[in-house]
Amino acid sequence: MYRFVVAPFVCSVTNPQDQNVISANAAASMLYWWCIIAKFIFNSDCCFLFSVCAQNTVADIVFLVDGSNSIGPANFLQIREFLSSLVENFEVAPDRIRIGLVQYSDTPYTEFSLSTYQNKEEILSYIQKLRYKTGGKFTGKGLEFMLKQHFVEKAGSRAQQNVPQIAIVITDGDSQDEVKSQAQELRQRGIKIFAIGIKDANETLLRQIASEPYDQHVYSVSDFATLQGISQSVIRKVCTTVEETQKEVILMSRGNILHCKTINYTAQADIVLLVDSSGSIGESDFEEVRKFLHSFVDSFNLRPDKVRVGLAQYSDRPYQEFLLGDYSDKRDLHQKLTDLIYRRGSTNTGLALTFIRDNYFRLARQNVPGIAIVITDGESNDDVEEPSQRLRNLGVSIFVIRVGRGNMEKLHTIQSDDEKNYNTNFISEYSKFHSTAGCKQTTKADIYFLLDESGSISYDEFDDMKNFTKQWLEAFEVGNNHVRFGLVKFASSATTVFRLHDYNTKADIEKAVNALIMEGGGTRTDLGLREMIPLFEEAVRTRGEKVRKLLIVITDGESRGTEESVEVPAKLLRTEQNVTIYAIGVKDASEPELELISGSQQRTFYVKNYDFLDEIKKDIITEICSFEGETFDDWHMFILYVCTVCNWTGQGACCSCSVRHRPKGGVFLKYI
Repeated sequence: MYRFVVAPFVCSVTNPQDQNVISANAAASMLYWWCIIAKFIFNSDCCFLFSVCAQNTVADIVFLVDGSNSIGPANFLQIREFLSSLVENFEVAPDRIRIGLVQYSDTPYTEFSLSTYQNKEEILSYIQKLRYKTGGKFTGKGLEFMLKQHFVEKAGSRAQQNVPQIAIVITDGDSQDEVKSQAQELRQRGIKIFAIGIKDANETLLRQIASEPYDQHVYSVSDFATLQGISQSVIRKVCTTVEETQKEVILMSRGNILHCKTINYTAQADIVLLVDSSGSIGESDFEEVRKFLHSFVDSFNLRPDKVRVGLAQYSDRPYQEFLLGDYSDKRDLHQKLTDLIYRRGSTNTGLALTFIRDNYFRLARQNVPGIAIVITDGESNDDVEEPSQRLRNLGVSIFVIRVGRGNMEKLHTIQSDDEKNYNTNFISEYSKFHSTAGCKQTTKADIYFLLDESGSISYDEFDDMKNFTKQWLEAFEVGNNHVRFGLVKFASSATTVFRLHDYNTKADIEKAVNALIMEGGGTRTDLGLREMIPLFEEAVRTRGEKVRKLLIVITDGESRGTEESVEVPAKLLRTEQNVTIYAIGVKDASEPELELISGSQQRTFYVKNYDFLDEIKKDIITEICSFEGETFDDWHMFILYVCTVCNWTGQGACCSCSVRHRPKGGVFLKYI
């Protein structure tokens, strides 16, 4: 049954014999024409019972419109109306949805870019005057033009801020040029493509253009008049795609695994850290708190107009360490944390709460979530109830982390007990916060790195890969009885740099990695994977016992000139040798190929540049440790909860968190 409203009636369409006979498109088209009739008969607008994008949706959307001879002037008017109906349903603003438009025939032409118009009205006005180009039909040129001229920062694209990139292609027939490689390049850049075919459009062509799954990204209508009938369906799918790109929450029932991946976008928050530096904390726990603070700030998109952090310490009295945003960059912020002095003295938490209220949150931004994070052992010489209530009255969410075995009753007083608002808080028992995820004590594993050294990689980028490799040495106990490391590089051929049993100390491995030279060449990922098969066979013999075997592949492109698909050697490694493969793609890497290598979406990673490799390291190491039964770092769970508060306040994602392992012994967080 398809239910719709035509004021002043509510109507339903159904077929008692077969409810599937009427297609979704036909029902939507019928709805559209009923609305047209209602407009004239009842002089009333109709109401669609479809959801559109949420008000805080953020996306960059570029339309590629066929303006060739086969369209015709009358049908081009239908395309204009269709574009208007789509744009009408989006919240257009510089910090929300941006719209760009390209028309193509023999050559593509920029009608307007993502940065041209600041509001919906200007775009709708332009579309109503959109001129029909005429000419041939070179869709491939249009796709390439859209990638190079529109999905770039200078044209207003926010891809570098991880804002979802959406392309919507509208065409009525076959292209006079090739489209497959151009569309693939768009998809490899993380751009989701919707293909809308009209009349004689080739279904195979549409699938070559569109993203998968095709049932969500390919539309085909019999004529131009029915375009309006699919507008709401397209809008709904676009909104869903944006939401799925922005936030992916996967709950896996097996293995006690929880994975939350929230991406940095344009969300905002003002976060004040209030750190107990009194004598009851002790120097050892204060150093652990410092490590936690370093890890905590690394998890946020710190920018003056996005997430800002401030910090105050307290003992007898409060100490202003730095105000919200009072640092030049993240490196400067880390230096300030390193320079924190352990104050000692007695504990006056109430005085400190009043201090951050008057000196930090009074200066905070309006309509931006305010979050206070209090790290204390719970003992206080003064009243904390009234100061914390006055802080909450400003709309500030208060998180409390207990250090050691402090006074739980005092901590309950600080946090909010009003379950009707979003200022839900938690108390977490604090044992140790690790600044680097790892499982040094119990893990035994054999880990190989397979690094791309092809000509498309610069020397600086290759150095980034070398640094990424060396960082792993800090997370594990290195040695023949613990974790062994080996390294292979590949370009036109594969070269074994050092084997698992060649080096037994961290210093020797680091020296070998430092000496690594990039030689350049083609991209033969298949040969690199082939090289790993005898090396992992050798690993079993030299280890003398069964341990976890892992391969970390880093590449920036698709394998070229291969004798076999990368899937063949990768599958042999995974199935016959039980090797766990993590595939990391950078820049122009092929995401489908990465998944063929790893055999799992969960172990496939893609980053836009080498600067983000460090975040991937944390995720992979966490999973490796989880197989050993290690307790996952407390701070990840804490970050996850802060992310949740940011989402509750309607600000979208304000941080990046990844949680894959629940600690032993039940619930980790205690919600009050």
